[in-house]
Amino acid sequence: MHCILEQVEVSIKEYELQNDPLTELRDIHLPATISWWPPAIGWWLLSVIFAAMLAFFLNRLIKNYRRNLYRRQALMALKTLEEDQAQSQNIKLIAVVEILKKTCASAYKNSTINSKSIKEFLSILRKESKDRLFLEIPENIELMVYASHQVNIDPTWLGNFLEDSKKWISSHSSNYLRE
Repeated sequence: MHCILEQVEVSIKEYELQNDPLTELRDIHLPATISWWPPAIGWWLLSVIFAAMLAFFLNRLIKNYRRNLYRRQALMALKTLEEDQAQSQNIKLIAVVEILKKTCASAYKNSTINSKSIKEFLSILRKESKDRLFLEIPENIELMVYASHQVNIDPTWLGNFLEDSKKWISSHSSNYLRE
């Protein structure tokens, strides 16, 4: 009897296992992960457009940097001149005018501005400036620059002239010059 009971219990368990829907379930198989490479065509187009824009802006940046070399050199020369305490005021004035004329020669290739007198030259620079520069030009500036002897130059005026020259060199437009 005991054996029959065991057989009945086993057959009941088998029956339950056969009719149990959970026994039919298998583990879930996940699909393969989606690869990030190669990207879709839209990403290729976007990267090509981005690379072209980057190349364009880097090219413009490098050209602008090279085009403004004369400005950096002139500003460096003015800074060196300003820091040089051994030079007389007359030599400093002559050097500043020379730096301004060289800057104009570099900025305005086909211009005749450098052949003008110093007074006319500075008045043209004043007209072309966006700021109010070179407002105080002494009447005897030609004598100050071209005299063979030392001419008395006001150090305050020369300091203002140096500052105006720096501002003009930094901010002038190299596109067009009205003479």
